[in-house]
Amino acid sequence: MDISDPMPGINLMHLASNVPGRAIMQFHDNDAFRIENKVVVLQPNKELLEFEMKNDTVLIPTKLNKKMAKDALAHVTTASYLYKERKYRMKNKK
Repeated sequence: MDISDPMPGINLMHLASNVPGRAIMQFHDNDAFRIENKVVVLQPNKELLEFEMKNDTVLIPTKLNKKMAKDALAHVTTASYLYKERKYRMKNKK
């Protein structure tokens, strides 16, 4: 699909083979930030959790990587702030 979106990021379908990529997922007030097979889960009023993904249904709890947790929090809070404050602006197509 040819779509325009003000969300920050890059097209995961066009990554170079040496770039691990990342994904930000949301369900209600729960968010997750994934890089390769590691995922940090953010839930309201709870400690951040990190898991290693063995496959789509098996998650193994692991020690929280503080840098990844910080990145996860930054991505989630920045996107939320920009949306709530209506700071997103689409570039005018020429």
